[in-house]
Amino acid sequence: MRGSLLALLLLIVPFFAFAVADETASTGKRTTETQDPNIYEKTCAKSDKTDVILVVDGKKLHVNKAPINTIWKISLIMLYHCIHQKRIISVCPSIRNLIVSSQVQQKKNYLTTFFLLIKMTETPEPSIYEKTFAKSERTDAILVVDGKKLHVNKALLSYHSDYFNSLFNSDFTEKSKKEIEIKDVDFEDFATLLSLIQDNPLEINKRNAEPLLELADRFLMRSPKLLVANVVKNSTEYSKFQVLLLADKYDLEDLIDYSLTLYDSKDDFEDLYYDRELLHKLSDATKGKLFEKYFGDAMNAYDLLLEKQRRLAEEAKRKKMKKPNPPEPSMYEKAFAKSDKTDAILVVDGKKLHVNKALLSYHSDYFNTLFNSNFMEKSMEEIEIKDVKIEDFATLLSLVHDNHIVPETGSIKTRKEVDLSAICDLIASASSRGAFPRRLAAKIESRVDVLTRGRYYPEYISNSLRANLFDETPFRHNLAQVLYNLTARLPSNLYYRELDEIDLSVSSDPSVWAEAFKKFSESTSRYPIYVDSENSYSAPIEGRTNCALLTFFDVEAEHVLLARIHKSDQLELDAMQSHLQLFAKSRMFATFDRETMLEAMLGGGSRITNLQIRGESLQRAAARVGIRLHKGQTMTDWSRHCLRGDQLEYAAMDAVVLHHIREGQISTAVACQSNDPTPSAAIHQSTSLSSKISNFPHIFTM
Repeated sequence: MRGSLLALLLLIVPFFAFAVADETASTGKRTTETQDPNIYEKTCAKSDKTDVILVVDGKKLHVNKAPINTIWKISLIMLYHCIHQKRIISVCPSIRNLIVSSQVQQKKNYLTTFFLLIKMTETPEPSIYEKTFAKSERTDAILVVDGKKLHVNKALLSYHSDYFNSLFNSDFTEKSKKEIEIKDVDFEDFATLLSLIQDNPLEINKRNAEPLLELADRFLMRSPKLLVANVVKNSTEYSKFQVLLLADKYDLEDLIDYSLTLYDSKDDFEDLYYDRELLHKLSDATKGKLFEKYFGDAMNAYDLLLEKQRRLAEEAKRKKMKKPNPPEPSMYEKAFAKSDKTDAILVVDGKKLHVNKALLSYHSDYFNTLFNSNFMEKSMEEIEIKDVKIEDFATLLSLVHDNHIVPETGSIKTRKEVDLSAICDLIASASSRGAFPRRLAAKIESRVDVLTRGRYYPEYISNSLRANLFDETPFRHNLAQVLYNLTARLPSNLYYRELDEIDLSVSSDPSVWAEAFKKFSESTSRYPIYVDSENSYSAPIEGRTNCALLTFFDVEAEHVLLARIHKSDQLELDAMQSHLQLFAKSRMFATFDRETMLEAMLGGGSRITNLQIRGESLQRAAARVGIRLHKGQTMTDWSRHCLRGDQLEYAAMDAVVLHHIREGQISTAVACQSNDPTPSAAIHQSTSLSSKISNFPHIFTM
């Protein structure tokens, strides 16, 4: 900076000298060798602050080596003469232009003009991308994008990218070039991509996520794809379909599996199904996974059962042959198995981890010293790492490799039951909308075979299923209707003894509803009316939900009403609403999770008690009170012309079990009062009871 200012001084001093000389000549005064020092000699006279002399045209200028004070004085005097005397000397065009500009904009702002002069000598600040890829002792190659240089490490790029591995290590002309130009890429996106394998990664956001995935595919870089996928997974800026579409487009298997977990209700699948334009963007493989998810996870349970049986058979065979089987390598040994990229072995707890020396040396000063200094480990084939856990150490190393390890935290999948009748309903519903793709139909058939293995599977059902899956006739309605009718002949497999003493009425007739409600009105208000609902496959009618069935249970009346409302008009629904609003004046209602149809009829949820605690499933809550609920009918068609026996048992029990759950919750909360009779314990017990009751506020709302 000092050199730049001195250079500026040398330009300004003669300029100033010419200006002052011109002014002196205009006054008509003659200069002689013996005359007094002129104005610029006076300005730069010797003082206690000067420590160097500059000689210009035989005139001495005393200045300070730290040039700011001298430059300041000369600049202000020069500008004064140039602006007020209107004399512009053509010594330095760039300074002249600045002065002219200052005359037009602000004649007296000398300070601003001075800093503009200083600014001319400064170097522009490098961008964050150029800073990230500045030259260092670790860099040994230069990539040029849009004329900008990125200093990189060949070994690091070769490890993470098969493209650059071939470029740097094969017989290409680029191998011997000092600078390699990368064409047809955006500089910022490309620099961000390369930074993801370094110690100083740049930001990944929604704007650059997809360009980064495209570049990662082009340059064959797996590790950055995993990092981008993780950002997409944890971002709230993407819809569940956008996540699935990105994962499918760039073949991110883990992200596909994650995005499928976001589709957890029939409504999600129906929204996707009805938007055909979006659905067609997915590959056939992902569509197949969606269909499997639509059936639930029960099919996988049968696969696991078969796999377990196969393993047991193999184990029995091995024991019979009495040949010891070598232990299966752990997930950490699999992640660090030997490959063409590994050149060193680390041993932790007797387990071998095959690693890459250049990669570890780049990311770790410890391993850089270990592998490249004069330690005995440098020549050892296997290096033992002590006092570390294999799980933690392998997970740490995986973060700089392509094989990221996710620690196991237990199974997060749940297995859902799906009955054959539910599968038939699903296939019939899909078939009525159009023919299945051949590959998808074959996959569905194989899954159905697995699900029904060892169970009663009539041939007439099998034939009808195959017709719906593989027949490409445009007359789909007839095929689907035949399957609907045949499933009505399937025997009922559900039986709950809790329903033995309970009357059941099912109807879409409002007069039958009114008769059941009359029975409810004759009982006391000791217990709430328990309510549950089931939805249809079809899209909801405008202004309504897609609720097909409302189930009401009154304990004292010992009666369950299954009100089929999928075809009810507004007058019939208004009549039901009047009955429910009348009950709400003296009775509470109890549900498990929110029931939007009931809330709409009551004008809010103030008279509704939600028995669900912390997102617990109905099946688990029932198990706590000793009742096993079968959920295989969840995905059946509740808008079919005639409900099957299994459907009636299923829907009725979903409401009846709510009474047992409520009674169990009350017993659990009240039991807290009788554990310890001592006075001090009574105070503690009171606090404990109040905290427990706060977890069950709905139980005591009457």
